[in-house]
Amino acid sequence: MTRLFILLTGYLLFGQPTYSVAQKNVQLQHCCEKIMKAGPWIGYLGAHSGKMRFRLLGIYSHGSTIFFLLRLNNRSPLDYDIDSVRFCIAERARTLPAAPPGILRPVYVYDSTSTVPGYRRATTIYVLPRFTLPAGRRLQIILRERNGGRHLRIQTGNAALIRARLI
Repeated sequence: MTRLFILLTGYLLFGQPTYSVAQKNVQLQHCCEKIMKAGPWIGYLGAHSGKMRFRLLGIYSHGSTIFFLLRLNNRSPLDYDIDSVRFCIAERARTLPAAPPGILRPVYVYDSTSTVPGYRRATTIYVLPRFTLPAGRRLQIILRERNGGRHLRIQTGNAALIRARLI
């Protein structure tokens, strides 16, 4: 009875049903499982450094969220310890006045890993609120290694975001 009351109240107040945080996480997890089954569809966005390869395999959209399918491939015997993954909106050209980059925070992370063992790979999905890029800006996905120098960066424009596949 209480759940029905909350859904009806949200529908009457906001024009759409209101979901709890747990229900929303279950819904996001279900979408991420669909993406993992569907597999990659972007093959040209990536970076490599010191036998580490970082690739953006797909961008997907569902409701008010964007899903980024990322893969880290470790082709060396050394483990890769992940310090942070950061999504930033930065200026395209370096000649413009330096403005602080806009940092985007993920709302959900599916199959997160902190270490990629040697000769292995890890696939992770980051879920962010839906956004578009203004003119002259690029999305940067920056992966930093803990206590190391194999930092990786992928840059893309608004064209890749607009072509996001629907889930």
